[in-house]
Amino acid sequence: MENLPAKDKSTVITGELGNGFRYYIKPLHDENKIHTQLLVKAGFQEETPEQWECAHLIEHLLIKETENAPNGITAKLNEIGLGLRSVAAFTGRNNTSYNLEFPSEHKEALQVSMEFYHDVLSKQIFSPNAIADEKMRVIQEFNFRSGQKNIASHRLKAKAFPCFNEPPLDFEIHIKSLKKSTIQRYYNKWYQPGRTSLIIIGAIKDPADLEQQIRSMFSKITNESPRDGDMDCEQKYLKQSSKIVSVTSRLKEEKMHLELLHKLKKPTNMLAYYKDNYIETLGVNILNEHFKVFENQYGYSSKTWSRINEYPKAFAIAMVAEPGDFRRDLSQNMSLIAGLAQKEMNAYDFEKSKMRLLEQLKWVKNDNANYWLEMIRDRIIYGLKGNYLSKNELNEAVGGITKSDIDRFFKSVLQPAFDDITIIKPEKSDLDIEEGELRNSIYNAYKKPFIPEQTKVLHQLIPDSLNDSLKLHSIRKLKLSTDSLQEFELSNGIKLVFKTISSSEAENKIMVHGFTPIGANDFSSDDYESAINARDIIRNNGVYKYNKFQFNSYLDSIGFDGHLNPYIDNQTSGFRGEARVSDIELVFQLIYLYSQHARNTEEAFEDWKLNSSEFYSLGHNMGIADFADKIDVSIGRKTIPTGHMRIASVKNTVKERAFHIYNQVFTNADRFTYIIVGDFEIEKVLPLAAKYLGNITSSSTNIMNAPFVKSSLLSTPKKIKVSIEGIQDVKMKLSYITPIYKEIWKAKIELDLMCRILNDVLVNSLWTDTSMGTTYFIAAAGRVDHLENYGELAIYFDTDPNIAEGFRENVIKTISNLNIKEQRFQKNKEALLKRFDNEKLNVLMDDILEHYRYQEEFADYRTKQRYLNSISFTDFKKLYKEYLGKHPWEFIGINAHKRSPE
Repeated sequence: MENLPAKDKSTVITGELGNGFRYYIKPLHDENKIHTQLLVKAGFQEETPEQWECAHLIEHLLIKETENAPNGITAKLNEIGLGLRSVAAFTGRNNTSYNLEFPSEHKEALQVSMEFYHDVLSKQIFSPNAIADEKMRVIQEFNFRSGQKNIASHRLKAKAFPCFNEPPLDFEIHIKSLKKSTIQRYYNKWYQPGRTSLIIIGAIKDPADLEQQIRSMFSKITNESPRDGDMDCEQKYLKQSSKIVSVTSRLKEEKMHLELLHKLKKPTNMLAYYKDNYIETLGVNILNEHFKVFENQYGYSSKTWSRINEYPKAFAIAMVAEPGDFRRDLSQNMSLIAGLAQKEMNAYDFEKSKMRLLEQLKWVKNDNANYWLEMIRDRIIYGLKGNYLSKNELNEAVGGITKSDIDRFFKSVLQPAFDDITIIKPEKSDLDIEEGELRNSIYNAYKKPFIPEQTKVLHQLIPDSLNDSLKLHSIRKLKLSTDSLQEFELSNGIKLVFKTISSSEAENKIMVHGFTPIGANDFSSDDYESAINARDIIRNNGVYKYNKFQFNSYLDSIGFDGHLNPYIDNQTSGFRGEARVSDIELVFQLIYLYSQHARNTEEAFEDWKLNSSEFYSLGHNMGIADFADKIDVSIGRKTIPTGHMRIASVKNTVKERAFHIYNQVFTNADRFTYIIVGDFEIEKVLPLAAKYLGNITSSSTNIMNAPFVKSSLLSTPKKIKVSIEGIQDVKMKLSYITPIYKEIWKAKIELDLMCRILNDVLVNSLWTDTSMGTTYFIAAAGRVDHLENYGELAIYFDTDPNIAEGFRENVIKTISNLNIKEQRFQKNKEALLKRFDNEKLNVLMDDILEHYRYQEEFADYRTKQRYLNSISFTDFKKLYKEYLGKHPWEFIGINAHKRSPE
């Protein structure tokens, strides 16, 4: 950098070689890393139907092996002290990228990266063994991420848009039958220097020398296949006739999915491109706020939202509805859109949305590598022209957007003549709508425009009449349990614990956690499901005289960007919250209202039942959730379920029991401890706590804690198989258990260190050692059970049913015979030490909570750092041997409808 003229320090150095290969170099003097990316302008849209998923498979194969890295780029990096976390690759709609990232002081890494990128374009191998292995990984990746979930969506896109291929009827058979010649044909046609760009960003000491290296290394690469231009899918889409497309989902889907699309054209000027993106983002955000207003009524089951579809570029209105409600809800939504199109947009809505977008841009930095990578990628992929944009220019682009710009955007897209209409319908539905009928119903709905009434905005959360009744209760200071924590007690028995810190992370922030040792387990088995769902029912009702819509609208109107939520776990209940220090009174008000004035309406309860099952099923990977639930059942541990068992619990919840349990838990004030940490002054917060928390009543009901029942994990290890409906692969968990005879915080640090090292070893082995078999996911995780006093070191993995047993044996062998070099130990130890460089609010809160909830010793971050520093390589090997001193508990999740692997 010292050798560059000052005017060049902010430029992107760009060049094109004789073979069409382009490069982009961006020096950043504040970066301590170098980020490199080879971007190939070819992805899924360049595939022929017989080549479906070839682009993805080639991406895997090139990471797996090339001529100069026969064991893969990961192994090559491993040899020079870098690992899998330095490598990433992605296959997209119209591009494939290969990314390597490493510390700038690493002397060999840049040369290894350049050699790898050279191999990608000229030294591919595509050996039979590698093809067989990576076919299995592509299949597993498909199953792990989506399985059949996206097949209907793929089929829909193939029918509706250009450059999308119809997926094969059997994805697995198609992948397994792909021939090397088919894969090679795709590679030869699209992996050409003229379609490839190299991007290097970061702490580059000598850009001129780097440029010369690139020219020398990449200028001689040739490809004998004819050079292909872009497929220009955007122009094909813009010229395509309007259409309606419908497909049937094979899943147990009960709802209709509809999208109405208006075509949009991408500008080619860089400033215009980003400004258009921001106008579209603002328009979509404003429109979605109106859709929320429309849905703010109990019993409304349909969901409607707008978005910008990127491939192809289109404005989309999406709707999910019950088949029986489809025509009615579509008519209502179109009438709403017609009303919005005719109504003058609210200036407040516009300014609020614009300010939120500007807030997001505060995180954009000119010297950030990801910022420049996105800028350069957009330029290459979309063929953008003009100057690169600085952060100030991005701010000006947003700041320059006027209400008239948004009005014009609405006028162009909120029209009844939608270009394309797509529908995914459930297999059981016999609903069939002709294109003419559907378009006519949209036109007719536009003739009856309406604007829904806005939710009445509250002006204050606690009205004067209620506020006047709140008395300032007495406060008693308690003896300190540690030098750094201050304790107080209110007259109603609530204990307050304060911990003040001042750091850049804690600046103007405050966290609150109030807990009671009463949980769902303390109620009868008949009441258990009502107990675990009680807090969701309350949140769906709202508080005091306000339903949830008024309540949320008020918080939104005052710009509250924190949160405060009640919770009920198995052995603990309470409140978790976080906010700005200036909002601490509001947090205490919310605790008071949730504790003393929870609403109870039949309407809100039925609405909760209507929507909660869908929420739980959409919020999780159900196979993983069911696996975790069935493990707990198999060892006699009662934990709150997260999979299909949680969905079933909704049907078994009794409203009056749920409210009774909630009130019993949250009005036992004298059993609550409130921990408050952050950057605040105690003398200012204490009176507010006394005013609001001090007025929470102490119920006369004395709930006895249920006897603690231990799980069977400390008994003789076993192999347990559980059936899980709907999963495609085999899920496994190996649990190594050992009793803890030391402070819990020390055991946690030791487990964190072991997991870091194990993940480093296992993941690198996974991608570099072919004897490990083919699997897509593997990870180590540690946990400490506070009540049973043991540590658990667990290995999770998903693998193909055909190789499950062999892979399991390889994992156990690798773990048991782990040969860790001291260099790897030190590297991971130093990475973990960085977590204790300063006091983090969330970690501090958890530590204080465990100190009071489980009477565990409290240790600050400096104490933890000293202990971690004291762990030697010899200590680690001894500790690792303690955990793996006996056979693990083995849990195996298999598909309920398929024969289990032996």
